[in-house]
Amino acid sequence: MKNISCFLILDFGSQTTCLIARKLRELGFYSQVEAYDFALEKIKKLSPAGIILSGGPESVLETNAPSLPIKELAKEAPLLGICYGLQLICHKWGGQLIKEDKRSYGKNNIYWLDTKRASQMSVAACHQVWMSHGDFVSKLPKDFTALAYADQKVPAIVFKPKDSIFHSILALQFHPEVSHTEGGNAILSYFAKQICGVHKRLWTANSMLKLITQKLQNQVTDEDIFLCALSGGVDSTVAATLLTNLFDRVFCIFVNTGFLRENEFQNVLFTYKKLALNVRGISAEKIFMQALSKITDPEKKRKTIGKIFIDIFTQVAKDIIQNSGNVQTEQLQKLNTNLENKYNKKPKLNIFYARHFISRCY
Repeated sequence: MKNISCFLILDFGSQTTCLIARKLRELGFYSQVEAYDFALEKIKKLSPAGIILSGGPESVLETNAPSLPIKELAKEAPLLGICYGLQLICHKWGGQLIKEDKRSYGKNNIYWLDTKRASQMSVAACHQVWMSHGDFVSKLPKDFTALAYADQKVPAIVFKPKDSIFHSILALQFHPEVSHTEGGNAILSYFAKQICGVHKRLWTANSMLKLITQKLQNQVTDEDIFLCALSGGVDSTVAATLLTNLFDRVFCIFVNTGFLRENEFQNVLFTYKKLALNVRGISAEKIFMQALSKITDPEKKRKTIGKIFIDIFTQVAKDIIQNSGNVQTEQLQKLNTNLENKYNKKPKLNIFYARHFISRCY
């Protein structure tokens, strides 16, 4: 991401991993979520400003627990460990962990020993946090310091300063990303600004729009066509509106499957017209209902709906393409294959599938 610092979040299976990304973006920092086993070579290529290790349901002490080369990561960027992330960092650095008899879950209070740093973070010396863990650190690794403790004398915040080999490490036994934690945003902001040195909050709606616009204009030619399958939802509507504002050859298809609310098809279609979208509404309720009338298995229903939608979309798309006058007849035969393989970066037909293409821009 040129000119925009990236915070890489490595996901260990926490239910709130995406919330970490959301909070960072709300604070104006770009974040990217990847699985915990994201290759080290890719991390180096990404060159993140900071790396965040999420929480997770597993125990670090289990034999096959998810793991990472923590010290190698710490050579690349400052680390923030959250819950499981803290435990993994301390375990890999030589600390000691103890498995609790009963998992801790819910609100807790933490008490800062380093009140000066608490003041720098703009948090109280004692405040509420949200914890969810089954292990705790009983002995800190060398060079790590406890900045705060929880009610049960468990290290709640630990810190290792930067040295000649490793970047700084901040690790939390609680979840700063959830609303139950007081000062959670302040702690995330402190990590981004003070520890990672990213002071410019560049990830805004305007910066996203500018970035997406640049990428689209760099990849799209005058011969390309955009086919937008609209669902009535926010994502596809935003994608179609953005493309329509930039290009002329944008064709939208809104299929009424029969599963919309009463009058929703007409109301949404009216809204699309007000947005100046070049949209074709297809009433296909009878086709879907007839095909599903004797099917009871949920998975078979899902696949049937998907197949009918692709068939309808394909036929309408072919009509649009044939009337556009710039696609050879033999190329039309490839359309159905491209639709079923919809996660291709760019089909050979030079048709972009708008929502996926735009989502890859950020």
